[in-house]
Order: sequence, then C-alpha cells, then structure tokens
Amino acid sequence: MNNNYTINHFNDLVVRAGKVNNVVYTDFLNLNEQLYFQNLPNNSDVICILWGGFDLSLRKMAAIIPRDYLYDSNVNIDFPFSLVKIEPVNHKFSDKLSHRDYLGALTSTGVDRSMFGDIIVEEEQAYYLCSNKVLDYVLSSIESIKRTNVVSKIVSSDILFELKKEECIFNIYPYHKEISQKIKFKEINATVSSFRLDKLVSLACKVSRAEAVSIINQKRVFINDETVTKNDYILPDNCVMTVRGYGKFNIILSFEKNSKDKYHLKLLKYI
Repeated sequence: MNNNYTINHFNDLVVRAGKVNNVVYTDFLNLNEQLYFQNLPNNSDVICILWGGFDLSLRKMAAIIPRDYLYDSNVNIDFPFSLVKIEPVNHKFSDKLSHRDYLGALTSTGVDRSMFGDIIVEEEQAYYLCSNKVLDYVLSSIESIKRTNVVSKIVSSDILFELKKEECIFNIYPYHKEISQKIKFKEINATVSSFRLDKLVSLACKVSRAEAVSIINQKRVFINDETVTKNDYILPDNCVMTVRGYGKFNIILSFEKNSKDKYHLKLLKYI
C-alpha cells in the first residue's frame, strides 16, 4: 500500500477513535490495506480487529478500538455490515452466473468496491457482505443479472464476540460457519527452483514462461490486491495471487529444499 491519501485517511481514523474514545470502523479493506492495521505498533493507543464475516474471508473491515474503551462495562463491537443471499427468482430458467457476473452487478449500481466484502458463489446462488451504509440502496437496485431475474434477502447476521478484557483479546465466531465451508479449492503441489513471479504464474496458469511474462506485462497479475509488473518479483509466503482470466490462488511456500535443491510449494486455486 503506497497511496499517501489512503495512509493519511487511516491515520485520521486512528486519531479520531482515540479522541472520541469509541470504536471507529473502516470500509472493507483489501489484503494490502489490511497490512496498515496489522502493523500498528504495540504501544499504540488503539487496537484493531479485522473481520470479514466468516472464516477465510479475504476482504475485511477494521474496528479501531481505544484501549481505554476495552474496560468499559458497556463495550459493544458491532461491525456495520450484513450478509446478503442473492439467487434467481426461477432456478429452472436461470443463467449460470459466475463470480464476475455477481461482482459486475454489484459495481454496476455505482457503489464503490470498498462497500462490499467477499462474494461466495454456489451453483445457483451467491452470498456477499455489504456495508450497512449502502445496504438498502443495493438491495433495491439489483433486480436482474444478465438475463436472469434475481431476488436478494438479508441472512441472519448475529456476530458473537467474547471479549477477554484483561488480555485485550477478541475471539470472534462467524455467524455462518457454513459460508466458510462453501469455499472450495483445487490443490496443486509442485517443486520450483525459486519463487519468482513469472515461474509461479506459469505453473498456476499452465502457460509457458513467455506467456507468463506477457500476462505480467499486461498488468493482469495482483499479489494481495496490488498490481505487480516485475517478472523477478519474489512472492511472500501465504499470499493471494490473482491472475485475470485464470483465477485466484493462495500461495503456500516451503523454504526447505529437497534433495534436488528445489523448494516445495502448494497452490490452492479458488473454484
């Protein structure tokens, strides 16, 4: 995250939370933006909790909480988003809708992407997280996707928190554990001589090294939601690589070499 405006905005939110001695929430953050809150110094006057509504969520809001506020007997942390289920009015005559179709429908409302969390797609329906700021507008704006008439409804969104004040630790329980179970991966195991971006794009997308370089040069590769255009960029462990036209991959690296002097890695492709 190198956008000075974004960093200054986050700084302002942290200062504001301290001044009003109350919880301040961000909009949904991408993976790179979340690093700001993960890297706050330990002596900060606030702590931050990142939460996207369910286990394995990628896009999350941050709750910025003054440390003194934690000891208030009336402490209340309530992330301002709702879980929405969207499905065809008539499943029998509906198109097969993809993640791109649902995302396109949401952004076509004119609402910024930061108002939406993850989108989980099933065979004939999808779930998405929506900021309460725009919830009513979005629900009333989407009546069809492609040629399919759809209906949306809010799913029960009770988020349970157990706060251990003396340790300043939050244990967060997702309101729909089954949502996490809907996320499916195809696992790819391989060995590589290095963790260069062009090598991993070639491996993940099953294209030649030259094609991988072309894809990178076309600015179609994102690491933790940030565009990367250097072929020799070394991927960090447990990052998310998105390649437009090919999909999204969770990259899990092993830094121990095998007998052939190569590294093991695991690619989890979202399907």
